Amino acid sequence: MAIEFENVKDNFVTELRQAVNNFYVKVDKKISVSKNTKQHIKTRKDIFEDLIKINPSVETLRQVFQLNIEDEPKD
Repeated sequence: MAIEFENVKDNFVTELRQAVNNFYVKVDKKISVSKNTKQHIKTRKDIFEDLIKINPSVETLRQVFQLNIEDEPKD
């Protein structure tokens, strides 16, 4: 990705400077590499638990409507 950015950086900076009418704009890049390369496929329950962390009232809605998040949808 860094190499791809370097290929278009000059054109990007020139266009940006013209668009904002500021020729003192400077673009720096920082690339960080994540050491955590594990990929995890989330289940419906995992996704729902993440939603509850964001908004706890989602659990109340599940209870009120008696929703079962563990069953797979039927085709």
